[in-house]
Amino acid sequence: MLTRGDKYALGGGTLAGIALIAVTLTNKAADLNVAKRLAGIFSLEGSAGTRVEMWKSAIAITKEYPLFGAGPDTFSLTGMSHLTTRYLDLVGLGEVPSNAHNLPLHLAATTGIFGLLSYYAVAVYALVISLKFAWENKEPKASNAKLMYAAVLTAVVAFSINCVVSVADIGVLPFYWIALAYLVVPKTQDIECENLIVQVLPLAFALPFALMCFVLPIKFLVADHNFRLAQDVEQASPEQIALYQKAVKLNPYESDYATKLLDSIGGSYIVRLDMLTIADAENLLATIDRYYEEHPYQFDAQSVASYYYTAIAVAIKSPDLYERAIQNNVAILRKTPHQLKVLGDLGSLYKATGQIDKADEIYSFIKKTGPDTDLKQELLELIDSVKTNTK
Repeated sequence: MLTRGDKYALGGGTLAGIALIAVTLTNKAADLNVAKRLAGIFSLEGSAGTRVEMWKSAIAITKEYPLFGAGPDTFSLTGMSHLTTRYLDLVGLGEVPSNAHNLPLHLAATTGIFGLLSYYAVAVYALVISLKFAWENKEPKASNAKLMYAAVLTAVVAFSINCVVSVADIGVLPFYWIALAYLVVPKTQDIECENLIVQVLPLAFALPFALMCFVLPIKFLVADHNFRLAQDVEQASPEQIALYQKAVKLNPYESDYATKLLDSIGGSYIVRLDMLTIADAENLLATIDRYYEEHPYQFDAQSVASYYYTAIAVAIKSPDLYERAIQNNVAILRKTPHQLKVLGDLGSLYKATGQIDKADEIYSFIKKTGPDTDLKQELLELIDSVKTNTK
């Protein structure tokens, strides 16, 4: 039975929600306007259309790697080789989805059928336990437990519906860990053990883990501090390069640090582009290769490596450097196709070396693929402006 206070709260919340929706309808930004957002979600020319194409990519990846998937967190990499023509038409080049926006398909593509089944086995088991206990009332004090199990039932339903259209980690992870707890809690019993080795053994594992949890974050915090300091000093200055080098040394696993360092080192050469010698070029390219090899699938690192290889080749006009730059860009596109910046650089190199047919092919592909963007127009103009350097 609803009390007067419940009715006031329900009515007030409903009116506030309606008022908020009405305010959003006046917003010109599509993401902040409820009507435009809903129209985009259900439009085959909008979010619904791109989601369907992402699902097709996930299915194609699963067919290629059916048992164990392409690997966790690899959808943006493997997906680039499986993007559909319609996805490219809707979204454009260089826009790669980080997930399939459908959790079952995403898990199948990245962890395979075994990963998908093992993940959902937990959810199904939690559902079975909740169904068993949610309406059970053997004891008068069981109401709190029933409420929790009923809440898990609700979470399972909401989780399942959400998984079909998106990958919401914020919603998924708390539910998943609660579900894991339910595998253990209903059958938990007190265990007594007087064996000293059995008591000490978990501690022997826990201490190094605790040490890692406290020491490594400090190291990474110092790395991040240097990284942020570097962003506030002059671009490509010795001071900036030194700060980025400290950040990379403290945390060599963070690809953003290495990419920014590459860009800063490359920039220190670009400011004196007209005075560069072959020796300078070799030194810069060796540095780029060294850092790039540590993060060969990181998109920003690929763009930076492509840009400086191209810029150095165009500046020095050495046949050998032109060939190396072309091979570098082709290798990047072989790893991760459809990269707009790399395609533009490669088209410029082909035109500069007199390979007009190949340059025109890339130019035409960029021009006809996807919606027009400022970057797309800049790259087309860049290829247009390049002069042939062959004799």
